[in-house]
Amino acid sequence: MFGGDVRAMVEACSDSLNGEGGKRPWRERKLEYVVGLRDPAKKSDDALLVTAADKVHNARSIARDLRTYGSAFWGTFSACEHDLLWYYTAVEAAIAERLGAHEIVDAPHRAVDELIAASGTDRASIVDEPSQGGCARHGVRRLSAKTSARTASLGVRRRAASCRCRAAAAP
Repeated sequence: MFGGDVRAMVEACSDSLNGEGGKRPWRERKLEYVVGLRDPAKKSDDALLVTAADKVHNARSIARDLRTYGSAFWGTFSACEHDLLWYYTAVEAAIAERLGAHEIVDAPHRAVDELIAASGTDRASIVDEPSQGGCARHGVRRLSAKTSARTASLGVRRRAASCRCRAAAAP
């Protein structure tokens, strides 16, 4: 319907599919995605501009929801807040690295600053890479999908106590 150029751009902006229609683990997808942002052979400048606009919108939306719902909002994600903050700062850095003086580079920086402020942290405390199976800061393993489904059926907030950061915010 839209043609090969649009399809290629959508594929370049996606990190979700594993070739079989399913998702690979979050950490694996995000690390590969950030590396791909830096490679013009994997992502065109046009696709990078679309990514920048998308991440600006996402970061601002998360910041707004954090201000509205508080730290419990982090529990709606499959990754902990430290891993998500890593991801958004890594994407921001990759965009700045590739696009340099382009006028859009400031927008992701401002959006990530807004997200960091809403999270109640600062750039210096953001981890350098996402964790392997647990919170990047605390190394606590997250709940398995089966355990998460079981606790959800009992009315427990999803992943709320998987990290000590969230345990304090859990109801």
